[in-house]
Amino acid sequence: MEYLAHTGGARVQTLLEHLEGTAELAEQFGAAFGSGDFARMTALAHDLGKYSSAFQRRLRGDLGRVDHSTFGAQAVRTVGGLIPAYCVAGHHGGLPDGGGTADTGDEPTLYGRLRRKGLPDCGAYQNEITLSTAKPPEIRPQGGFSAAFFIRMLVDADYLDTEAFMSAGGVRRGGYEPIAVLRERLKAHTAGFFPPRNPLNAKRCVILRTCEAAGAWGRGLYTLTVPTGGGKTLASLAFALEHAVRHGMERVTYVIPYSSIIEQTAEVFREVLGDGNVLEHHSGYEYDDSGEGATPGGWLRRTGTSPWWSPPTSSFSSPFLPASPPAAGRFTALPTV
Repeated sequence: MEYLAHTGGARVQTLLEHLEGTAELAEQFGAAFGSGDFARMTALAHDLGKYSSAFQRRLRGDLGRVDHSTFGAQAVRTVGGLIPAYCVAGHHGGLPDGGGTADTGDEPTLYGRLRRKGLPDCGAYQNEITLSTAKPPEIRPQGGFSAAFFIRMLVDADYLDTEAFMSAGGVRRGGYEPIAVLRERLKAHTAGFFPPRNPLNAKRCVILRTCEAAGAWGRGLYTLTVPTGGGKTLASLAFALEHAVRHGMERVTYVIPYSSIIEQTAEVFREVLGDGNVLEHHSGYEYDDSGEGATPGGWLRRTGTSPWWSPPTSSFSSPFLPASPPAAGRFTALPTV
């Protein structure tokens, strides 16, 4: 029997193709944190419940509801523990309440679902998929933080692989310029600041050069305290781009509390770095991706707000650290910076 994951007209995506494709993407995402194998293991388990005959009948027209995530959560728990079980159980509906070890299989908590009996037989997965134990993530703090972190990898990988099949590869993503190119663009822009023309500009130039030099420092947490008018926007960007290039990082993320300041900052970044390399994302931003005002970059900007493949420079407002999948794409850009 051929087990399917998705159908699109006369086209089909086998379950093995989907699990392997999702696992490959999740592994890429997790590799940046030394957890590629762990992310891959989680992704391989996420749709094991689709190996049931009940789910296969659903794909072929049966409208009955089928729980396809609980079986995978139970299977991956035996090789990976609770974190991947949380992710698999919640990859559609969001992270479930953990509950407690006294929960029965009738309860919707994670512990309840891990004890649930009478699930459809999905043992056929063992003919195609092998779940191997993987090294747990070295992310602190552990627990709920790690689960929210890894579910975003899983949700993005699942979405992107499904999107590629359903659109027959028609959705464009990526195409952004590398961080090193953006650093040189900024240097070319600020070259015109020298020599400074007055004492105030002289102070700004000192701040800029200081931030550029600080970009070579080791990875860590740093603060920049400069009064209004001191050139913080470009000076901080100079530090961030230099730091990213020096340490092989992929993105720079700005988190700003007021949308008006985000708009000002993003406008400066677009002017210096190029429109396509900056993602502005907040409640007041409208993406020019539909109607008469649509632009080629509008769709790329909108699609860049959810998956890991967002532009190299991003400006966000709160909420920045959500725990549920629908908005968690705002969170995932941070660790690669």
